[in-house]
Amino acid sequence: MPIAKITASGLYGPYSVTDEVQTLTEGGSGLTSWTITYSGQTTASIDDDATAAEVQAALEALSNIAPGDVTVTGGPLGTGPFTVTFGGTLADTNVAAMTTTPTGGSGTVVVATTTAGGTEGSGGLETCAGLLFSSPDRAQPDRHQQGRRCGMVVHGFVKALPAAVHARRERPDRPQAHPLRRLTGR
Repeated sequence: MPIAKITASGLYGPYSVTDEVQTLTEGGSGLTSWTITYSGQTTASIDDDATAAEVQAALEALSNIAPGDVTVTGGPLGTGPFTVTFGGTLADTNVAAMTTTPTGGSGTVVVATTTAGGTEGSGGLETCAGLLFSSPDRAQPDRHQQGRRCGMVVHGFVKALPAAVHARRERPDRPQAHPLRRLTGR
């Protein structure tokens, strides 16, 4: 589980990141084709009854969006909005809002950001501090499990892997376990 160190208090909390999600919804009537502009790059004209796969291919044809950077679902525009989820190299990032331009007819395509991408960004939880390792603990009874024992035991916190590798090299006279096993006690 990724955790962040809260800069103000020095305590730790959950580090969460989110992929940006934007929707494309038809407005008005009479739209026959349209384009999408993302960070200064504009797609070729997209037909008003294009499928999600065709919109995704148009976006991935831009020089600033690689294959896998977006996933498009929904549509065609006449039946419902398209949902564009940014992933790949654009994952966990607050990306620029797309814009659209009708290229045929009189309708519009409205862009809305439904989920802003990036880190939590509040309370000092913007920077990942490391990973917390845990495993099920069968020794702790759980009253909701009807007598079964279950819970979690924290095994360790890894701040940085290079430090773990360095710790392995400190005692060359003794055989050493894998660096992560050594930190977690397993």
